[in-house]
Amino acid sequence: MRKLAIAIAGIALIAMSVAAFSDRVTLLLTQGNSMNPRIATGDLVVVFEQPTYQPGDVVAYQSRELRRVVLHRIRAIHGDRYTFRGDHNAYDDVEQPEAGLLIGREVIHVPDGGVWLGRLQAPHIRALVAYALVAYVLGAYVLVIGGGTAAHKARKRRKTHGPARAL
Repeated sequence: MRKLAIAIAGIALIAMSVAAFSDRVTLLLTQGNSMNPRIATGDLVVVFEQPTYQPGDVVAYQSRELRRVVLHRIRAIHGDRYTFRGDHNAYDDVEQPEAGLLIGREVIHVPDGGVWLGRLQAPHIRALVAYALVAYVLGAYVLVIGGGTAAHKARKRRKTHGPARAL
């Protein structure tokens, strides 16, 4: 249960970060084994766009050949072209994307985070989370308004029943 709470808190933190930096941040739900054992299928990886990248960085790029996003490690840089390889692969990627196709460098890795994020995408879970957030906000509002009224009544009551006693 504690792992679930930590995973949900981590995903919430990531979601808030994405909202704050949405033009520079991308969430990736990983598939495949090319980055095993460090990154596995179902993990969540957050990448931030960077002004420069270095060999050794784990970077996401848009593959024109595969027509999807690939997350691999930079092996070499040749002018405006990058050579990538998955940690689990014995060969470099055939494609050598230019800088314009790079999406961002890995900054956060949440093992199984994609699984939890996927579960949060289910309609009934989204409705439950939305209901909980609304209830929390309204509950806090009612508590503040109601609490102020109750405290005011308590002070009034003490004044009308004589001096307060020291305990």
